[in-house]
This record gives sequence, C-alpha cells and structure tokens, in this order.
Amino acid sequence: MKFKIIYLYNIIIFGLWGFLQWNAHWKFLFLKIKSQKIHSYYNHFKGTLRIIPELENQIIPDLYHIVLHLLILIMFWFSLCYLLKSLKK
Repeated sequence: MKFKIIYLYNIIIFGLWGFLQWNAHWKFLFLKIKSQKIHSYYNHFKGTLRIIPELENQIIPDLYHIVLHLLILIMFWFSLCYLLKSLKK
C-alpha cells in the first residue's frame, strides 16, 4: 500500500508542476492574449537579448526565456521518464 501512495503522490506533484509551468510560461506563447499584455511583456523585458524579433500580435520570448523553456522541457521529459519507470516496477 505504501508504494501505491508514493506513485499517486508523484503523479499529483507532476500534474501540479505541469499546470504551474503552463500557467506561468507556456500559455502566453500559444494562446491569443490581449495586446496590453503583449506590450507589457515587451516593455518589462526591454533591452534583453533577442534572437527572434518582436511581433505586435504575439509574444516572442527573448533568449533568457528560450533557454528557460528548453530547461523546463528537459526537466519535464526527465520527470516523465522517471515517473513512468517507477510505475513499471
């Protein structure tokens, strides 16, 4: 019974972590947002290094956020692999 609780705990934590990452970092890249939010984002991160130019109707992340998103995806992948491996045992 103890092992089943640990698996459930890992699934819940993994789900919450994914939900928080979506709300904090990803939804603004994929969903349509207000132009006020876009201008606020660009104003806040003015002067940062950009490898992709800004667009007026979509948030384009700067280099810092691109690296951050890549690290989040890598962490997500390793967490998912660990969770699936632990469930198979």
